[in-house]
Amino acid sequence: MNRYLVWIIALIIIAGTGCSTTYRAKPLPFKSPSSFANMVDVDGTQIGVRAFADKKAAMDAFGFDIIGAGMLPVQVVFDNRGRHPLKINAQQSFLEDEAGNLWPVLSRDAAYERATKYSRTETVFKEGA
Repeated sequence: MNRYLVWIIALIIIAGTGCSTTYRAKPLPFKSPSSFANMVDVDGTQIGVRAFADKKAAMDAFGFDIIGAGMLPVQVVFDNRGRHPLKINAQQSFLEDEAGNLWPVLSRDAAYERATKYSRTETVFKEGA
């Protein structure tokens, strides 16, 4: 009887680990670029940027410690009121930090993978504690 109890507990632990939470993307609300203090106008296109550098604000917005996962979320909002169409190529877009370093924008898949990996690691650590 005791042997079966150990096996049942082991199976529950394995099943629980397999069903651990992963990151789920959720849409974020945004404001028009004109509401940003750093808004710029480029040939009729307004561009506003918000960096979620505050850990608590980022946690509230994304539901997990995204900064701890190694990402700094930046929201860029465009409002094209110009006469020409606008196309943004993320592979040719970079973010500049305070030290003048340029950082490539993470692809959606890379960001999702990083968030999911961090979320799983956090869950394992919490359950282990």
